[in-house]
Amino acid sequence: MGYRDDFYTAENIIGYTGTVHADPTVYFFRDHEYGHITQNHGIAQNVGRGPVRRHEDYRIDNRDVKGEQRCVEYANGKVFHISRNVFVGKDALSDEQMAVLAQSVTNHTELKRWATMTRGEKDAALAAYKATLTDE
Repeated sequence: MGYRDDFYTAENIIGYTGTVHADPTVYFFRDHEYGHITQNHGIAQNVGRGPVRRHEDYRIDNRDVKGEQRCVEYANGKVFHISRNVFVGKDALSDEQMAVLAQSVTNHTELKRWATMTRGEKDAALAAYKATLTDE
């Protein structure tokens, strides 16, 4: 049994960011609850199902961020996440694309480790990731 199998279902998919055939991040929403499954990330601990949260005013859309369109999530009256990519909503997707996104539900069943890490553990993981990005 996976983390929040009642919520992380194909029926609750609202869209994705990234590239549909290259492990995109898949977003879910139902009854003011929201969450996402990160399938690919430079920090391994950040892959998996995100904690499900609830806010009456949750919304997700694209907006200009420093000259680029990006996915922005809002809750509790403020922005809480800005993606590196554009959000593609389910209304723009084919049945085949939705089927690809639905695979995230069975491919990633556990709560991402990032959600339970201490601040120190997160800082260390982030520093290690950043070190891989520098040219030597």
